[in-house]
Amino acid sequence: MKYSGLGAAIFLLALAAAVVGPGAQSAQAAAPAAATQFIEDLGGRLVPILASDARSDAEREEQLKNLVRDGFALSITGRFVLGKFWRKANEAQRTEYQSLFAQYVVTTTARRFAPFRDVTFKIVDSKMAGKKDVMIKTLLIRPDKEVPADWRVRKVGDRYRLIDVHVAGISLALTQRQDFAAVITAEGMDGLLANLRSQVADPNRSAKAATQ
Repeated sequence: MKYSGLGAAIFLLALAAAVVGPGAQSAQAAAPAAATQFIEDLGGRLVPILASDARSDAEREEQLKNLVRDGFALSITGRFVLGKFWRKANEAQRTEYQSLFAQYVVTTTARRFAPFRDVTFKIVDSKMAGKKDVMIKTLLIRPDKEVPADWRVRKVGDRYRLIDVHVAGISLALTQRQDFAAVITAEGMDGLLANLRSQVADPNRSAKAATQ
């Protein structure tokens, strides 16, 4: 199974922050300044983790996992990515799916973070996107290239969360949703779960899939 949307998102998150999809939790309007600060804070937490040579690889990976868990609204993105198939899945399938999806995102994203050192990002602009969201335009800067990315932020409860990232105008959450739908159409919900189990059981495979 090819995770093209999530794979691209994970590559970008290895440079800056995290991606989630819209969901059913209570949401409030996000103020542009506060949403921008949320992005800056995530980047500020990430850089010291990547820059430190004092931590072992295991310690760095665990800290990165904690950062991903804190930045992701994993239950929201999982439900959004499953789309219409959420309603068709039974309770047992939903429970296992959410667990596997969270493990996959946390582990793969943390492993994708680890190799990066000389990375910064610059906020270019921010503006309201609809009534609830703020779209924050950034440049992710590496020694060899600059990658433009637009981050969609929403206040969920009393905390800010990224709900999507757009690269070259393409929503990565929506792209992943389409990929999952293709797998379920071909193999059923149980087929998607089997694929996710394989990804979680073999982190090296997950890391490879994330680059595709």
